[in-house]
Amino acid sequence: MTKPLSFQMLAYDDCWQDLIQIRNECRDTVRDKCYMDWRYLGRPCRKKPKIIWAINELGEKVGSMSIVPHDYCLDGRVCQVGIIGDISVLSTCQGQGIAGKMLTFFIGHAFYKELEGCIVLLSEHVSHLFVKVGWQHVSGINRCVKIINFEPSLRAKLPAFLAIPTGKLINWLARQASVRHRLKLPAEFSTCCTKEFDSSYNQLWQKFDKSECCLGLRTAEYLTWRYHQHPLNIYYSFELRNQSGLCGYIIYYQDNGKVLINDTLCLQGDKYALYLLSEFIRHVMGMDTVESIVLSVNESVQKQYPLNKVGFIKRSDSLIFMIPHQDYLPRDSGLLLGNRWHLTVGDKDV
Repeated sequence: MTKPLSFQMLAYDDCWQDLIQIRNECRDTVRDKCYMDWRYLGRPCRKKPKIIWAINELGEKVGSMSIVPHDYCLDGRVCQVGIIGDISVLSTCQGQGIAGKMLTFFIGHAFYKELEGCIVLLSEHVSHLFVKVGWQHVSGINRCVKIINFEPSLRAKLPAFLAIPTGKLINWLARQASVRHRLKLPAEFSTCCTKEFDSSYNQLWQKFDKSECCLGLRTAEYLTWRYHQHPLNIYYSFELRNQSGLCGYIIYYQDNGKVLINDTLCLQGDKYALYLLSEFIRHVMGMDTVESIVLSVNESVQKQYPLNKVGFIKRSDSLIFMIPHQDYLPRDSGLLLGNRWHLTVGDKDV
């Protein structure tokens, strides 16, 4: 028999110690207050995060769920959407549907009505927990990989005397097949790499066509918080510019031989995406010890970027993007199905 639970919602400042403790108990990766403060308090949104707690009959906190408001542009309209993350349930209490009960509590809370709605981006193997309480799948973020150097993977399968020459041959063939060797960047364009986000990012955001589109704000202020001020990773922005200003960018970091793209945005049309991606690959080719490029985006972004033409292969794993059932959303909510979502792995609750 399931024991009764009670639920409460607190501000992050009122329970951060308990939140960090239960989060770290439920995960292999440990985070400290510096990281959590950046994540919860540094985000430039006027609404502040709330934490839902599940409490047992002894008054012990056995589960938590974070609701972090984030500014989204929904069909050209800026509003606050709650991002659900840091769902934690103590191991001794798992299997009792506590996560689902916290979701139900949140949907009925007054704070939910202050938001446009809420979203969650999570792994496929846990998405069924949200389906059980009425959530619906909107989109998915697929991992696409371009191999830059085939030698390391071949060395694990073949003797060195075969792996090295075979890898060099495959590397050469792959480069010959890539559009980047046939596409010349027009003279009016230039590229550069930076760690900072100036006012030109605001200008690009204004130019980007956001009609019938759902995407998180990508102003200089938001990008500075999300990437330049990140307490763990060092991010770079690869820029494509012309005389009119910034045309597009790719934000990435390096880890264990991989170049991981967290975010990208570029003007629609006129081959901007092809120029940006091709020149970025050329840029990565000049780095030492890089084995692959990983780009994780949803279907809408994949249609804009010519991934197949430049040698990206779609992997089978993906992240699932979900929203509550339409009965729990405003009738005119931009979160509803039918809108064109722009999602990258950078949209995942950090």
